[in-house]
Amino acid sequence: MELFDTGDGFVIGEISCRPAGGGILDAVKMKHGINLWRVFMYTALGRPAGVSGPVVPLRDEIIADCDLPVRPGRVVRISTADELARVPDVVEVRMSTRTGDTMGTRLHSASTTGLVFLATAEAALVPQRVEDLARVYVLEAKSEIG
Repeated sequence: MELFDTGDGFVIGEISCRPAGGGILDAVKMKHGINLWRVFMYTALGRPAGVSGPVVPLRDEIIADCDLPVRPGRVVRISTADELARVPDVVEVRMSTRTGDTMGTRLHSASTTGLVFLATAEAALVPQRVEDLARVYVLEAKSEIG
C-alpha cells in the first residue's frame, strides 16, 4: 500500500497484490536484507518465506530511494552517476539513461532515468538531500516531434 501523509491526514495512493516498484524493494533490502520478491513468491507457492521474528536492520540510517524524472525526446545531456554520487548521503546511483537515448511519450509512474539511494541518520535531512539532488540533476532532451 502506498500511503501519503498530507496536511489533512493520510491518503492512499495505491494498493496492489505485488511487491512495490521503483527502488522501494532495493531500499528494503539495503535496510533489512529482505528480498521482498522472494518472500512474495514463496508465500504465493505456500512455502515458508524465511522471515520470522523481529527484523534487525542491516543499516541504522534511513534509506530513501529517488526515481529520477524523465522528459520525452532524445537526451542531449543527463547527469552522470559520478555527478549524482557527490551529493551528501548518496550511497548508490543506478542510471538507466545516457546521452543519445530516446525517451518516448508513453510515460507512467515507473518511468525514470535512474535511481538514487540515500542513507541518512536524520529523517529531517531527507528533504534537504532530495533538494540537493534536484539541484545537481540535469536532463536536457530534444523533442523528436517536428
